Amino acid sequence: MSENLIPSDVLDSLPSMVKHSLLKMSDTEQLGFTEEYKRKRKKASKAYLMWILVYAHNIYLERGVGMWILQMLACACVVGIPWVLYDLFIIPSKVRELNSDVAKEILRDIKIMQGGNVYS
Repeated sequence: MSENLIPSDVLDSLPSMVKHSLLKMSDTEQLGFTEEYKRKRKKASKAYLMWILVYAHNIYLERGVGMWILQMLACACVVGIPWVLYDLFIIPSKVRELNSDVAKEILRDIKIMQGGNVYS
């Protein structure tokens, strides 16, 4: 794999299975993967901003509007305050988890377009 094609910030955030599969891709496919990943990935800084402004990080992290409504109701009842603080600490792991899923999804889509085995 030509590591200069994939920026280090992208490469460092990818699961090892995805990195291994990128080794087998052409330069064009690697560039396509990188562009798509940069477009779809989430950033912890944006999630924290959403958390601070409107406590809407769950929507940004694709956990759904229902979770946001539930947490807003819980906060209004004071029961949700520990939940709010807990969310503050798990945002980085949720972003990593979501970005890992995004990378796997992009890789799967590339393999499907190639007509190859998705699970190889």
